[in-house]
Amino acid sequence: PRNNSGPGVAALQNRLANIEHQTALNFVGLVAVALETLLLEQRPDFLFKQRRRVRLRRRNSRRAQQMRARCRKSAVLILALSKKQKANRPMAANERPPFDRELTDIADYVMNFKVGRAAIDAARLCLTDTMACALDALDFPDCTKLIGPVVPGTVVPHGSRVPGTKFELDPVTATFGFGAMIRWLDMNDTFTAAQGSHPSDNLAGILMLADHLTRSGARKFTMADVLEALVMAYEIQGCIAIENDFKAIAIDHPLLTRVASSAVLTRMLGGGVEEVANAVSNAWIASTLRVYRHAPNVGSRKGWAAADAAAQAVQLAFLAMKGEMGYPQVLSSKKHGFCDAMLGGRVLQLREPLGSYVIENAMLKAVPSAMYGQSGAECAFLFHPQLKGRWDEVERITVHVHAGVKRIMDREGPLRNPADRDH
Repeated sequence: PRNNSGPGVAALQNRLANIEHQTALNFVGLVAVALETLLLEQRPDFLFKQRRRVRLRRRNSRRAQQMRARCRKSAVLILALSKKQKANRPMAANERPPFDRELTDIADYVMNFKVGRAAIDAARLCLTDTMACALDALDFPDCTKLIGPVVPGTVVPHGSRVPGTKFELDPVTATFGFGAMIRWLDMNDTFTAAQGSHPSDNLAGILMLADHLTRSGARKFTMADVLEALVMAYEIQGCIAIENDFKAIAIDHPLLTRVASSAVLTRMLGGGVEEVANAVSNAWIASTLRVYRHAPNVGSRKGWAAADAAAQAVQLAFLAMKGEMGYPQVLSSKKHGFCDAMLGGRVLQLREPLGSYVIENAMLKAVPSAMYGQSGAECAFLFHPQLKGRWDEVERITVHVHAGVKRIMDREGPLRNPADRDH
């Protein structure tokens, strides 16, 4: 570097000497000092071309070295201060924030997690149980009327084949129909937590999308791929449910299916971390009420609410792959984000690390009923051999239940629709 002397250099030296004591420098001022420092070392004549340049003599070489070292030290300090000020400055109203941690954690999980053998074995059992529940539902016209194209006669090339039926539909419509079959009898598995839910609802979108992509040649999926996706969907749904009681704020649990499915389905379509985060952020925006689960409004939507959520997840995954934007602070945004608007300001809890805990601890049902009723049915099975042929000796039967059972399953009077039997 060339060196200069004169009033301009002295003034700059004084500014650099005082830089450590200045705390109110704005970002523009810091950049200006940094530019002056760089120009002094690289092109001194640019700043002082109108002034006489003086060659430093050898006796001043030590002073010149000290000056250069001081400039370098000050430049480092300037850069550090500028970064600190930039980090602390208020975010502009139109500036895109980073994604919420929960969204990036879910995206990183579905992109990088390696599923183990125990989880695959559990997934195979859950898939078999779920398929049996779906096929059994085909005996009920109230369910089968929900399956099929929106417009009769619609033909979809390389459509998704709905199990047990003749239909080949687009993945969104197929997911809705298959999801209704899975959920109709309320017999598919359950994961109980602060918020109970049915993670096997995610199979609808996973299987229908895998069938469509494989038949069309876009991507090739094996059942091993389906099982891996199922493990991840179970985990996302269950780990959100563990510490967040959505029913307490009147939000229905299919929200969890939409979030979990949107993540794994976007990955199945070939999306990366950004696309997955975009899809998941959109999945959080729509939250459904629970009104159809409680008297006097109990209705058949209970049988297809999760199917609707899974179908929406398929659509969100396709939109994300087309470049549809996400909403980085959908959870944490003040006033309008999910936590403030729905949770009263409480932070959403996501049990971590995400792995395969949920699918390895999901509960299968013995009878077509809400999970609350399984223990009572199991008790009846166990006592039947002892009481068979001795019914005249039974004076009364006393059943002790949790408050949730009384609230949800204690029904009196006629049952007016299929969902009225246990809610």
